[in-house]
Amino acid sequence: MADRGQDFATDLAAFTEYTLDRLDRVPGISVAVVRGDETEFAGGFGLADIEHNRPVSAETSFYIGSVTKSFVALALEILDREGVFELDRTLAEAAPDVDFREDLPAGEVTLRQMLYHTGGIHSDGLSFRQTRSGEWTPEIAWEMLRYLRPQEDAGPGEFNYTNSGYNIVTTIAQHELGLSWQDIVETYVHAPLGLSQTATRLDDARRSGQLATAYVAGGSASGSTPAELLKSDVTMQSAGGHIMTANDAARWLIFQMNDGRLDGSQVIDTEIVETTHRPHAGINGDHPSFLTREHYGLGWFLGHAGPDPVIYHGGGFTGYAALFAFMPEREVGVAVMTNEDSVGAVAADIITEFVFDWYRAPEEAWTRGVERLNEASAQLRRETRALRLQELLPPRRDIQLSLPIESYAGRYINAEYGTIDIAMDNGELVATMGQLSAPLTGMGSDREREDWMRVEFYDGEGMVVFFRPEDGEVNELAFFSRLFVRDGE
Repeated sequence: MADRGQDFATDLAAFTEYTLDRLDRVPGISVAVVRGDETEFAGGFGLADIEHNRPVSAETSFYIGSVTKSFVALALEILDREGVFELDRTLAEAAPDVDFREDLPAGEVTLRQMLYHTGGIHSDGLSFRQTRSGEWTPEIAWEMLRYLRPQEDAGPGEFNYTNSGYNIVTTIAQHELGLSWQDIVETYVHAPLGLSQTATRLDDARRSGQLATAYVAGGSASGSTPAELLKSDVTMQSAGGHIMTANDAARWLIFQMNDGRLDGSQVIDTEIVETTHRPHAGINGDHPSFLTREHYGLGWFLGHAGPDPVIYHGGGFTGYAALFAFMPEREVGVAVMTNEDSVGAVAADIITEFVFDWYRAPEEAWTRGVERLNEASAQLRRETRALRLQELLPPRRDIQLSLPIESYAGRYINAEYGTIDIAMDNGELVATMGQLSAPLTGMGSDREREDWMRVEFYDGEGMVVFFRPEDGEVNELAFFSRLFVRDGE
């Protein structure tokens, strides 16, 4: 500590190890830092796999969630410039054969606006299938476009961050070009940039043997536990479907900060890269980070860290969190990836701020970083106590049913969301939707909630299934505010 501020790599290592000590629900952290066109640091700390004591290295790969949007947006902009796939068409022009809802502004919203998150359109069923259940094919995805609906909280031209726009645009691209979003990104971005340690398919990442295990922070003495819900190839989608290493993250940041130059060559046209960095949509609202959110570019947020402009994007899913950010004027970029999502997201934010602060004033970086870790550690202790109490005194989940429990088993279908298979397993009901599966529990002892049940397909996200018995039979249920009808066959 006495020599801090003298050497960046030494300070970064000390501060990241200190972060892992204070936020001990995070197993591992990967960090890439670049300056100008050089990599200052690429490496890892902590464990990629607790059970096998496998450490994080520069070649350990992490799921980076919505940071994927920066790759997809760049690839689609390239296709647009080459005249292969026009982004300035309206939705109606791009999908003339789809019977859209009458209240959908399909004739006024462009594909480009949907990449800016200003399309004012939701794709609930499509996004659920592509991000969660995996119950889809390109043909099913195309059919899902007829269920698109207007957003209730933001109309066309208003910013509202969702996955919908990217899912819609890449569904149209696949229908039109016969190429998946993975094919497009790998051809137009990964290959030119030499991102050999980046994957868009989980099976490819697993074959490398370097994928970090996903964990969720718990309140028990065992700390973090392996995540129950993992991504699969069918749910690696265009709004969140990249797995990356610190080595490749450094190359990606250097490419971005140097307007398309990498390894001394102009890999992608400067104008194309600069277009993704320009402010295209204004943003109003708070953001729980040291980074402000002022505009959205094309796959990137634009804001400030103190006085300095910053271009960045975060991402996460059960078991993973990531933050990629760079300061164009200071020519400093940083990527932080973790294999735990809730506390990990806080750790990524704090480490990113430390890096940016270090290049302004190293001593201030330490002061601010330790203050933030003290606050985060205290909050983590409070949350851990609450979780432990919940483990000791779990809420009552009494099942209140009007019919014998086996009456509720069956297959229920909704054209937009797919199927819910409910089956008896050792005396309890288990619900399955594609790759998702979880037991159905009660909602409590409130008799007004008779025939309501709870399912937790993803850690910490309980949802209500409301059965509708009639004349001694169960033929319908409500889920996601949609009606599912029992399959009569």
